[in-house]
Amino acid sequence: MGILDFTAIEFLQGFFSFIIVFITFLTGILIALKYFKTRKLTFLTIGLAWSGIIAGWIPDSVNFFLIIFNQPILSLTLYLVIAVGLYPPVLLLWVIGITELLKVNKRKIYLILFLLYSIITEIFFFLFLIIDEKGLLGNYISTFIIDFEIFSIFILFFSLIVIILSGLKFSLAAYNSSEAEVKLKGKLLLFAFISVSIGVVLDLLLVSLSPVLIVITRLIIAISSIALYCGFILPKWVKILFLKQK
Repeated sequence: MGILDFTAIEFLQGFFSFIIVFITFLTGILIALKYFKTRKLTFLTIGLAWSGIIAGWIPDSVNFFLIIFNQPILSLTLYLVIAVGLYPPVLLLWVIGITELLKVNKRKIYLILFLLYSIITEIFFFLFLIIDEKGLLGNYISTFIIDFEIFSIFILFFSLIVIILSGLKFSLAAYNSSEAEVKLKGKLLLFAFISVSIGVVLDLLLVSLSPVLIVITRLIIAISSIALYCGFILPKWVKILFLKQK
C-alpha cells in the first residue's frame, strides 16, 4: 500500500493527525524549555503534559508515513500503548503542574490520588493488553480508526476532562485579574481550552464523515495549541499585537 491507495478521507486523517502532533508537540516542548530559564517546574510539567496530550493522534501520523513509504502499519499492540497507555502518566504530569499553578489546598493528597490512579490504570491496561487486547482495549476498524473498548474510552475521556476543566479554571482565574498581561494570558488560555474541547469532540464524532470536517476539526486543535503556548509564555510579539506595547 502506498500514497496512491489513500482515499481522500484517509489522506486527510493521516496528514492532519501529523499536523496536530507536530504543532502540539512543538508548543509543548517550547513551554517545557522555559523551565531552564526560570527554574519553575510548572513550565516543565505543563509543557511535557501538553506534548503528550496528542498521544491519541501519534499512531495515525506514524501510520500515515509508514504507508507513504510502503511499510506495514503499527501493530495493534503498539498503537494501543501509544494512543491509550501514555495518558495516565501524561495526566499525572498535568496534575503536578496545574495544582501548583492553582495553589490547590491539600495538594499532596491530589498528587497521591492521581499517582495511585496512574499506577492502577497502567497495571490493568497492560494486563488487558496481554489477556485480550482486541476484546478489552480496542481493535482496528481501518488504518486511522480504532474501535476502543470501555476501559480505553474511560482512560481517554477522564484524562481529557481533567485536563480541560482544570485548564479552564486556571484560565478564568487569570482572566479575572486586573493586570493587563495576566488578563491577556487568561483570554488566550480560555480560547485554547475551549477550542481544544470543541475540536476533540468534533474529531471524535465527525472524523469519518467528511473531508472538510476533518480539516476544520483538526485545524481547531492545532490552533488551540498555539494559543496555549502564547497564553503560558506570552511572547513579546503577542504583547505588541494585543497590548500595543513597543
